[in-house]
Amino acid sequence: MDSTKKAAALFSMAPILLFLDVWLIADNIRSGETVSTESIRLAKRRCVVVENNRHTARKSILGVLADLESIRGTGVIIQKNLVLTNTHILRPDSEILIDGKVATVVRRSDEHDLALLAVETEKLPKITIDELEHAGERVFYVSNPGRGEDGVIHGMIVEIDEQFIYTDGFEDIETSMGTSGSGLYSKQGHLIGLKKGMLSEESDPRCLSVTIPATRIKKFLGELIVEDFSQDDR
Repeated sequence: MDSTKKAAALFSMAPILLFLDVWLIADNIRSGETVSTESIRLAKRRCVVVENNRHTARKSILGVLADLESIRGTGVIIQKNLVLTNTHILRPDSEILIDGKVATVVRRSDEHDLALLAVETEKLPKITIDELEHAGERVFYVSNPGRGEDGVIHGMIVEIDEQFIYTDGFEDIETSMGTSGSGLYSKQGHLIGLKKGMLSEESDPRCLSVTIPATRIKKFLGELIVEDFSQDDR
């Protein structure tokens, strides 16, 4: 094919290529790719592995044997040396480790299913705890149940009520094991919730993430909000 015919062929394909470009951009927007790389990078730096280790004894034909019971979840560094996670992943009489470092409980609320843990962490930029009022917002979770690198899950808010935020994104309950305590972030990188668990119904094939919203996080943190998490610097 000579150069003239090649040019004509490419020109005839231009509308198709333009359509594909527009479609890909729209698809990226739908899939949450409008989240900035910096927002994801910072959210991943805030993500930690929360591990409970408890030694238990059991009897066998060999006598009394000791077993190590380990339960893992995720947490969010909300300021230097303080990590936010769920109370339901903490077990009595267990050693709490955050990224392998021993942590202690500063504050906990079974009502809110929130716990604040003290541990040595790096100093990060001030976090913004924000509230979303409408469904349809694109959001993302960052989690690490101790199986490798931090995972980023993009999704969309399906419903919001007084107690929880419901989002899609996770495929099923099995793949979300160990992700309780994951931070839920807006496209701007603001913390808008903390993952509590999953919800599925036989009549609905979707598996929704159940997240504790920022309003309840603020109530739990109390006076810490006033001092460290004001949103005046937006």
